[in-house]
Amino acid sequence: MTNNDTKHLEKRKGRTIWTIRYVLPTDVRHAFLDNKGKPRKAFMRSTNTDDLATAQKIRNIVVSSIELKIESIRTGDENLMAPLANLYKQRLKKYKEEAKELDYPHAGIDEVAEEALARVYELGLVKATGKEITKAMSPSGGFISEEDALEKLDKSGKVKQFYDEILGNSFDAYLDEWLVDRRKKVGAQYADAGIKHIKTFQKYHPTIAGVRWKVVKEWIDTLDINSNTILGYMSSLRSYWTHLTRLIEHKDAKDPTAFTDHVMPKTPHAKRKAWEAEDVRRLYQVESVHTKNNPTIRDVIHIGMFTGCRIEEITQFQVKNVVHKENIRCLFIDISKTDEHHGFGKRNTPIHSKLDPLIDRLLEEAGDDPDAYLINKVGNKNKYDKRSAGLSQAFSRHKVKLGYSIKKIKATFNQELQDFHSLRTTVNTFLRRKDIDQVNREVLCGWSKGFSNSSMAENNYLDMEQMYKYNERKRDIELLSELYDWLD
Repeated sequence: MTNNDTKHLEKRKGRTIWTIRYVLPTDVRHAFLDNKGKPRKAFMRSTNTDDLATAQKIRNIVVSSIELKIESIRTGDENLMAPLANLYKQRLKKYKEEAKELDYPHAGIDEVAEEALARVYELGLVKATGKEITKAMSPSGGFISEEDALEKLDKSGKVKQFYDEILGNSFDAYLDEWLVDRRKKVGAQYADAGIKHIKTFQKYHPTIAGVRWKVVKEWIDTLDINSNTILGYMSSLRSYWTHLTRLIEHKDAKDPTAFTDHVMPKTPHAKRKAWEAEDVRRLYQVESVHTKNNPTIRDVIHIGMFTGCRIEEITQFQVKNVVHKENIRCLFIDISKTDEHHGFGKRNTPIHSKLDPLIDRLLEEAGDDPDAYLINKVGNKNKYDKRSAGLSQAFSRHKVKLGYSIKKIKATFNQELQDFHSLRTTVNTFLRRKDIDQVNREVLCGWSKGFSNSSMAENNYLDMEQMYKYNERKRDIELLSELYDWLD
């Protein structure tokens, strides 16, 4: 755009002030009425400035709002509050950026708010006649602004909601600030997932003001997702809400219990199904090009079979993670999904006798560098630097080529899901059948189901981990030979 751009701008005869003139398409004129209630041929509004650069800025925002309404008319969606609010939020952001240079932090806020409300009125987003507004502006014994009058007339509360969103009171107003702290606590992947959770709630309730326990309950009732997924949403929302309630300037966050003590709906959800012994044999032994050309898949499956480790834990094993405890060779797991959340999961798992040859080979290939990875060829990492991302995809392709389903989890179906993680279920199920105590199984494989998420529970976990002697762990892990009796 050049400095001389005067599209939709003109100067009326004998005047120096720039006027916006937008010729309306014939099919939408019925929605743009003049003071007499007749369709307008053109939308006209003074910019109140003779400076072209300033007029261009005003023109841009006005034209954008007009075109938003035209689109809404043509598509049948007349809910323009949210996109219009976003439009003005962006304009306010620019004002604030410019204000930093002028050392005037509040520059433009009133101007943007007034301009935005003018659009609300002129575009007919709130139904009110000129007479109704004039009357509302002159209550008995006083006078209020046009903006306040329009907000008063709007029984739906949309005008206040609109203002809240523009001026920084939208539900996601402090999302960036919250993310910094959240990433430190749970890691980038889980923190970023929280963005989706917060944005989902924001679609239902756009502003901080008015969030109450009852509102959250009503929102939960609208969700068509399984209860486990909702629990994940609530974890992010509780964390974010706690952050907001601690901010003095956000007194609108009045109900500290808004996201607590909610009963989750009972909804069908996908269940992870254990691989049967014959399935594991096929996955590991099948004489096919898929496995032959990617021996890493077989190695990872082999380790998962005899440890119950997650695939990311396996790909994180380094030379230094092969340790001796009480004269028993173990794999030290110091990175786990459980640990990212609550401090559980760090453990030493004895190396099964049928796993020894593979570990010896991987150690030899890795060399003397203690930081060298045992699983060196992992393919592409994901954006969260997960070493297992490429191998997870390779395993999925591998199982599909063997005839196993690649079903996706859907809340409306009680599906059974089989993936690499199902090997953990296989190990757990077998050890349970062999009467291994639940707590010992959880210490052995890094589960935390038997412990609540508290510091006391974490101490209990550490106590049980110390009580579970390594010769006992070795004895229990060796039982897996019965499950994989086909392995030479």
